[in-house]
Amino acid sequence: MSELLRAAARGVLGAMAMTGVRRVTTDLGLVRKPPPERIATEGIPRLGIPRLFARLAPEHPETVIELCHWGVGAVGGIGFRIFPAALRGRRWTGPVYGLAILAAFEAIAPGLGIAARDRTVSERLALAGDHLVYGIVLGRERKRA
Repeated sequence: MSELLRAAARGVLGAMAMTGVRRVTTDLGLVRKPPPERIATEGIPRLGIPRLFARLAPEHPETVIELCHWGVGAVGGIGFRIFPAALRGRRWTGPVYGLAILAAFEAIAPGLGIAARDRTVSERLALAGDHLVYGIVLGRERKRA
């Protein structure tokens, strides 16, 4: 398997792990509406993003949103793989990368039509936690024998 395909697969696994954390934080009321769901239901209305998501699979909207999230995770995994090996090999690089992705989302959220300022401290911490998990999964790259 190519290195980029492995990186994409690791990104998908990281996104899946994020989903597990997010199910708990959402169920506990720490996260009101996860970013992927907010993008699908509120993002860039002038481009019809909410309408597009509503039409893709009206019987299974959560599945479409999750599959898109995994796709974004795959792209993030490839992005991480592009870093030099010496940098990727450091324990802190993956978690910092995960937090950087969250910071980038927070920066572009207003342009997507999503108000990021309405988040509580506990919600921000919960989102930081699931992005740390994503970064940890990416950073657990196995050495080939």
